[in-house]
Amino acid sequence: MISLILYVIHVAGMAGVILISADIIFNGLISKKNKRKAAVFFASFAHAQILSGLLLYVAKFNEVNHMKIGIKMLLGIVVAVLATIYSAKVKENKNPSASLAVYALVLAIIITGIAFLWH
Repeated sequence: MISLILYVIHVAGMAGVILISADIIFNGLISKKNKRKAAVFFASFAHAQILSGLLLYVAKFNEVNHMKIGIKMLLGIVVAVLATIYSAKVKENKNPSASLAVYALVLAIIITGIAFLWH
């Protein structure tokens, strides 16, 4: 049961990263109205995804492909760092580059591809 809850949080975190970063890139509804709120959600989703992924790994240590999880974790940490940098720049009232969101979006899509295509 706990693994299912962690899995839902993990997938929701990745979906949130993809949606918020795409919204930031294309000046969508969320980032146009409140850039600060979008940045906080961006970083929060990225961190939730990393934490839930780590907890899932610990819960199912013997059942996972460690190489796959290691690559996903490394890329996930990079996404979280990019989201945190973006959020910090928004909090400092600087205009962060949308390229941070582009890199995070591309990496998030790669992570999703690894998750579903690597068996």
